[in-house]
Amino acid sequence: MGWLTSLGTAAADLTLGRCCAGCDRPGVHLCPECRDELEPHVRFHTRVHLDEVAPGVGLPVFASLQYTGVRRHVLYRFKDHGDFSMTPFLVSALRAVLDEVTTHTDVSPRVAVPIPSRRAAHARRGFSPTVHLLQRALPRTRPRLRIASLLVDERTGRGDKGLGGADRRASVAGAFRLRGHGSGDPVILVDDIVTTGATMREAALTLMHAGVHVVAGAAVAGTQLG
Repeated sequence: MGWLTSLGTAAADLTLGRCCAGCDRPGVHLCPECRDELEPHVRFHTRVHLDEVAPGVGLPVFASLQYTGVRRHVLYRFKDHGDFSMTPFLVSALRAVLDEVTTHTDVSPRVAVPIPSRRAAHARRGFSPTVHLLQRALPRTRPRLRIASLLVDERTGRGDKGLGGADRRASVAGAFRLRGHGSGDPVILVDDIVTTGATMREAALTLMHAGVHVVAGAAVAGTQLG
């Protein structure tokens, strides 16, 4: 995968010019001030209600970075322009939230399940941002998690960007299909960005209805962190 990382970074340089991914300062991939903005601070995002599973059931969701300003720009450069020079900073943020959740949940997860991209988005980008980061974060998590791609996104329509909570829940309803079977080990759901929690909720419902024990959700970045 190293050649792909180098190729993606070179392509981003040609497309965007070598400038800071956070503030557009010329001559650097990421300036010192913007690096500081990517320091992980794991916080609670939301509790996703899963009353369809059982009354009162909820899923706690956490994130490392506030999805605003510099952090939003960096994720955009990484996801939509293939700027893989941002990978180490985002991997650090993902590892921080995974370590926090595995240490402080009542039941420690053993498996990380990435929330998949839409097929059209995956085809356009040529990679899955969440899987790309997970593959690099997991070897250094303690206890070590293993990745299991148990979900497939069946949607073919336009994306959810700009939709509010209710519209996003409607858009994502029935989006996922289970691929394979869970091992019986507790699972943490992982995404790159969490906003309303609707996608995390639908993914959790799909897994739980199949008997998978989902204990928490985690994301690199989230809106309105507590």
